[in-house]
Amino acid sequence: MFKPILAALVLLAAGTAAASAAQPAPLTIREAVQSVSPVAYEAVQHLEAAHHTHYTDAQLNNLFTTPEFAAEYQRTHDAFCAKPENQKVLGCQPGQAVNAAAPRT
Repeated sequence: MFKPILAALVLLAAGTAAASAAQPAPLTIREAVQSVSPVAYEAVQHLEAAHHTHYTDAQLNNLFTTPEFAAEYQRTHDAFCAKPENQKVLGCQPGQAVNAAAPRT
């Protein structure tokens, strides 16, 4: 369920950027993820550091479908929500669609 939501957000962000006169070029997948979901972007950065690599946009599309990314996203999300300043963030509330969309391992 997480993959279609993330894909839709990436497309929305890229489409918005393409339609904006202030942004002449569409966003890359990486830029869109960073803009739409800082938690997902941080999970990508953790995986890149762990594998000593930099994923291309094509590789990112494949990465988002892997159990490894789902597990890292969940760890990153849990760490984000554990911070007192993030306790009231919608995605950190139990039972919220944003929180429920992240796959559990």
